[in-house]
Amino acid sequence: MRRRSTVTVLALVLVAGTLALADLGGRPVLVVVLWPSQVLLAWLWLGFCAAPSRGRGLAIAATAALVADVVLAARSRPSLGAVAGVLAMGLLAAVLGQLLRANRTRVTDVLAAQVSAVLLVTSASTLVALRVTHSGAHAGATGLVSLAAAAVAAQIGDRRLPSPTFTAGRSVAGVILALGAAAGVGAALQGTHGVVLGAAAGAAGLLADLVVAVGAGTRRLARPLGAVLPLATVAPALYVTSRVLLG
Repeated sequence: MRRRSTVTVLALVLVAGTLALADLGGRPVLVVVLWPSQVLLAWLWLGFCAAPSRGRGLAIAATAALVADVVLAARSRPSLGAVAGVLAMGLLAAVLGQLLRANRTRVTDVLAAQVSAVLLVTSASTLVALRVTHSGAHAGATGLVSLAAAAVAAQIGDRRLPSPTFTAGRSVAGVILALGAAAGVGAALQGTHGVVLGAAAGAAGLLADLVVAVGAGTRRLARPLGAVLPLATVAPALYVTSRVLLG
């Protein structure tokens, strides 16, 4: 199984770093920077799934992402319940889109691709809902920087340290280094809470690796998808972790 390329890792570091800086600038700034990443994620995911009606699916997912971002940014105490209606409307739009198709082929494939795209982009919207910790550091920024550190560490472990390899092409050394680097960076940025946030971000990033590696999708899109898909796994992981830590 193919390992993540160095270019993909660098792209992921760029995306995560940019979003971390945007998170420090406040929710409006984060929405402006996050939405294009969500649109790119939806476009790559729909292409990876190789289902028809890619343009219509992109329109549905991009609209859902923007609405979810704005709804969460507008609330003083945002929660994931605020985007439940967005998910429902996205599902309805995908179903209606199939009813309006002149040539309804591969309906199940199209619905699965479009609904999963909506789910992924709204999961990434969770970054907007993250609370600011008592120490003044943003949980989102901490997690994103930890994610970038985990990606670099995993790449070094996979390429430089001989060790058994998992199905997804990730080595034991890569996993250990990724989790250790993520926890270490989190600790440096936010103390004890940061260790947990960083470890959660690192583990969620590895999960995104697994999805891309074992997914039966268009392989030429696997590498660019690997640079943005972690947003959809890391964001909810950070949200749940920060709620447990901070209440």
